[in-house]
Amino acid sequence: MPRKPRVQGDGMIHHVVVRGNQKQVIFLSDGDRIRYLQLVERYMDRYRFTLLSYCLLDNHVHLLLQQENTPLSTIMQGLQQSYTQFYNRKYATSGHVFQQRFASYPCMEDAYLVSLIAYIHKNPKASGVVQSADDYRWSSHHEIVRPSKKNLVRVEDLLRLLGIGRAQFMAEYHKMLNEVEKKDITHTYMRESDEALEQADQDSAPLNGPFRWKKHSMQDIDAAIRRYEKLSSHTFNIVQYRRLFAVLCARHTAALGKEIAARLDVQPARISQIQREFAEGEWTDWLKTQFYFIEEGLLVT
Repeated sequence: MPRKPRVQGDGMIHHVVVRGNQKQVIFLSDGDRIRYLQLVERYMDRYRFTLLSYCLLDNHVHLLLQQENTPLSTIMQGLQQSYTQFYNRKYATSGHVFQQRFASYPCMEDAYLVSLIAYIHKNPKASGVVQSADDYRWSSHHEIVRPSKKNLVRVEDLLRLLGIGRAQFMAEYHKMLNEVEKKDITHTYMRESDEALEQADQDSAPLNGPFRWKKHSMQDIDAAIRRYEKLSSHTFNIVQYRRLFAVLCARHTAALGKEIAARLDVQPARISQIQREFAEGEWTDWLKTQFYFIEEGLLVT
């Protein structure tokens, strides 16, 4: 039976669900979850879509987004392929991490948008993972409750879509957070059976504490590399150190390329070359593995 075409269009809002292949766990550590959110941010910049809500569970992800000119399939293909490459490199595996076809449900009516956001944030509680949305680290609930320009989800985007003020939105959101049930929204916009999604929600595991992006200094990066050397009993040579330091600084500090170059005693053009080689997959598998282990330690310490 042929697949039904996805409902798409400029400004369309989609509830996207991506699941682990054969229900496998797709996030084995906090570093994995942070990496996934970094990739979401990267593709937001590249394809100019608006993220309205998210929730990361062990074996699946909920994303609520508004597309612009880029097809939803292009956005999700880039995001899933990038994370799959990261996952397979880090854990020395191969093959699919996600089910090949993600689920997407167009939200056709703005009136149900607040209910949908509340439903997404209630998934960990509904699965018995936590007692309330406040207790779960890996959703955008905290970003809505405590707005910041650094957040992936910006409340002003929601207010613009809904045409209401923040006070009214927060009152409706907290009300829905306490009341909304899956059956209340299923018939309004979901077009396909969601039994697999319900099962995935039930299979999730707990993670606590609010999520926060971290910015580090170049001293932090150096310390993370040296700490890893001690733990692994391996000393990086100068070329390996420079590569690791340059890319980690670019990803996790506010340092400019010329500042990184000065710290490493190289020309700024060399920093750009190192970053390009990393982005284009020209590093050895061994060095990439070391990089991801250092990055994970840096992010969750």
